[in-house]
Amino acid sequence: MVSFIHHELVNELERELFKRWICSDRNLREFIIASILIRNNKVLLVGFPGTGKSTLIRLIAKALSKDVKDAKRKVFGIAIGAPEKTLQKVLVSTDIVKLLTTGEEVILVRPIVSAKIKFINEINRFSKSVQDALLSMLEEGYLEYGGAVFRTPEYICFADMNPFRGDIDRALKTRFWGSCYIDFPDLGGSSRILRMLMESESETSYPDVVRTMPEILSLEELKEVWLDVMKVEVPEIVKIFTLMLVSMFRVCKYGRSLVGYMRLKCTDCEYSNEPCALVQEPPDERANIAMLSYARARAWLKRRSYVVFEDVVWAAPFVLAHRVEFRPLVKSRAANPWELVRQIVSEIQNTKLAIDDEVGSWLRALGLVCVILKMEPIGKLKDIVAEINKAVRDELDALKELEKLAYGEFGRGDLVIQQLYGFVRDEL
Repeated sequence: MVSFIHHELVNELERELFKRWICSDRNLREFIIASILIRNNKVLLVGFPGTGKSTLIRLIAKALSKDVKDAKRKVFGIAIGAPEKTLQKVLVSTDIVKLLTTGEEVILVRPIVSAKIKFINEINRFSKSVQDALLSMLEEGYLEYGGAVFRTPEYICFADMNPFRGDIDRALKTRFWGSCYIDFPDLGGSSRILRMLMESESETSYPDVVRTMPEILSLEELKEVWLDVMKVEVPEIVKIFTLMLVSMFRVCKYGRSLVGYMRLKCTDCEYSNEPCALVQEPPDERANIAMLSYARARAWLKRRSYVVFEDVVWAAPFVLAHRVEFRPLVKSRAANPWELVRQIVSEIQNTKLAIDDEVGSWLRALGLVCVILKMEPIGKLKDIVAEINKAVRDELDALKELEKLAYGEFGRGDLVIQQLYGFVRDEL
């Protein structure tokens, strides 16, 4: 059972954090707090220099330093990106004094490896070899150097990048479970930031709001929260919906092959107005588990013991934007990939889930799946399933209805529902 342990402390952290880090975007605020609630989470922050990315991470580290005397050394570890930095300068080093005096080689790990709150500043400025080492540490949880293995404790890792300094390796990028774009505040937000900086200067003789941040949660309490969030139930039909949402960016009538080896005939395809025609490189398999992890964290924040469809829809832009590479001409449709994914998902909601308050094809398909595979419906699906049960004789009859939705009776069908139909047919 979910106990919502330390929920009030998390609420206090949210209040104190956004008193100091000004953000008018409610979804972004939810994303930042939800990111803290996922064990071994890796978060990528993208934005111009000076938008407050580093300040945000330092505020979070300070808030999670309760009961720690030397918070900087034991809680917070930072690695600052630069192309000339080697692995030895970023993750490990050799005790030169001991080597020269005794001849014994002692390997020391940098704070970024042992810290529980990790911050990789300007990650896209590191060399390829350092990025590969970071990938190993973040994915496997350990670092191998000089024949020795150094393990990292359970952690939260934040990394930031200035998009005008180039991108990071795609393999490393997909290891980040969530990402967000951080923009400059508006005039009102800048006014509040200026006032806070001047007030902090009068209190601490240096303009730094981080010094005013209270220490709210200990790492032990945070671990208890992580375990509690993992108890949030994910209904089976919500898992199916998540798979459909990710598949929407993957499906292709012609099939996808290696980039550059196959020219997809999107302009001649009857599905050319679907999201699949906008995608150059589809999302990886980690997107599914990342989406549900963020959905669970959001449900916990709202004191729900189970995930609903809305949680998954909310999580989609933060999980998919850095994983999907859109076609060059498509990128001009929105200010950034997060907005583009949000637009696409919103269109899916308005066309495939509901159309003028009428049941859309995806929602009816999910209702049929509940009937065929005996899954428990949630929310609006309960009424849909009740209507379907009155209209069909048995599971095979419902499967035929799903096939009609997938391939269409008179025109084109739906590529995602076609995959769903194949999955349900095999399961049955």
